[in-house]
Parts: sequence; structure tokens; C-alpha cells
Amino acid sequence: MQTYQTPLAQFTTNSFVGNPIQVILLGTSVGMCLMFVGIVIGVPVFISMALLFGGIGLVYGYMIGKVQYTLLPNGIEQRIRKFIPFYLSKKEETRFIGWEQINSFKNDTDYSRQVKEYEYIKLYLNAAPREIWITNQLDEAGFNTFKDAFLLKMHEFKPQIVVGDYANEDAQNPYSLSRGLRAGGGKKIEIKEKKSFYKTTLAKIVTILFVLASIGIAILGVSMNMRITNWIKFGIIILPGTFYMVSRVFIRSNK
Repeated sequence: MQTYQTPLAQFTTNSFVGNPIQVILLGTSVGMCLMFVGIVIGVPVFISMALLFGGIGLVYGYMIGKVQYTLLPNGIEQRIRKFIPFYLSKKEETRFIGWEQINSFKNDTDYSRQVKEYEYIKLYLNAAPREIWITNQLDEAGFNTFKDAFLLKMHEFKPQIVVGDYANEDAQNPYSLSRGLRAGGGKKIEIKEKKSFYKTTLAKIVTILFVLASIGIAILGVSMNMRITNWIKFGIIILPGTFYMVSRVFIRSNK
């Protein structure tokens, strides 16, 4: 624990405790297995469905919780209350992530299942749980304060170009910004910022394919007298997704 240091920022939100992708895959696998058992023993369909969602909920209850993020001068501290363990025993966990454990990070926005845009910070670690996602979905104001302090801190790990007398000073100072901050053993810490997916070449290719597919479906729909139900699906599912990709990749990325 590093709580003896003065916090730079702090906020609390609901968050995955482990690697989010692994938690989702584990929850889905457990739920599917329980549903399959229900089908095999011949229980009614609604019970099989209850087993599916119950298995997913059980995994999530142990792997998601209320997390207090504290930004400290030498890293990030998580104070974790997993939903089910905390309900049963009031058990809390504390995890400290030093800057030397973070390889890179990403600050971006995306859409939730409720079709609401949210902002997040994703940390890519060189130790378990490998990835940490921090979002603004529960406390936007707290997240923004934390994000601003975090991004300001990340500037300390970006190499700066120095010239003249400052270069000599840099050679003597292991903590100078031009050399990057260093861990206790003297190893230079480098934390890179990852580019948003929507700013990559792959995103441009995918978006162009989406546009071409949408145009193709519309032309076929008109020529083949596509049913009204299919037009509704086209208008509700395909077009909004295509418009969103065009907006993120070709319009908002240039701002």
C-alpha cells in the first residue's frame, strides 16, 4: 500500500477487477455450461435460461465491484470491494500499480450497449490482470478530474529533447524529464499512449467497407422489393453503425 503519499486525484466507480475480456469470456462460458446441463437433464426452457444468466451473474458478482482509484505520485492504488464477497464478509482488497508496471495506456470514447457514448482510460500492464478499464459511466465529474491528473502525470514519461547546457544536466540527473522517470532499480520508465482504433488505417478500411455494404444492400433492397421488416432492420442496425463509423473515423478524428 502507498497511502502515505498525498493523492493527486481520487474517485470511485464500478469496475472489472480482473481482465475485462477474460471476465466476460469466463462468465459466458460458465453460463453456457450451466444452461447446457439444464438442457441435458430436461428442465423447462425458462430454468435453462435462468441457469445461463445466473452463471454469468455469479462470475460477474465475484469479478466486478466498486473500486476506488487513487492517483499517487508513484502509481495508482485500487481499493476493491467485489460485490458478492463484500456482501458476504465485508472483505476489501487493495492493489497497487506502480508506473513501472504500465506499458501503455489509451484515452478514448465508445458507445455502451445502451447506445450512450462514454469515455474511458485503458491501462495495458506487464503483470496481472494485464488490462484495466476505467470509465466515466458512474461518476463523470470524478472521472474527468482523475483523467486530467492522470494525463498530466503521463507527460512526465514522454522523452523531451534537450540541447546545450541542459543536456549535461540531463546526463547527471536520472529523474530528468528528457530521460524519463526511473524505477527504484534505475530502469527508465516509458509509458506510451496508444492510438485510438478510429484513427488507424484498419478503421478507415472497415468504414469504407461498411459504406459500400450499406449502399449495396440499399440497391439490392430496391431492386428486389425487400420486405418492410428488413428495411426496418437496415435502418435501425446497419445505417446507424455505418454513420457512427464515418463520424468517428473521417469527421471527429480530424478535430
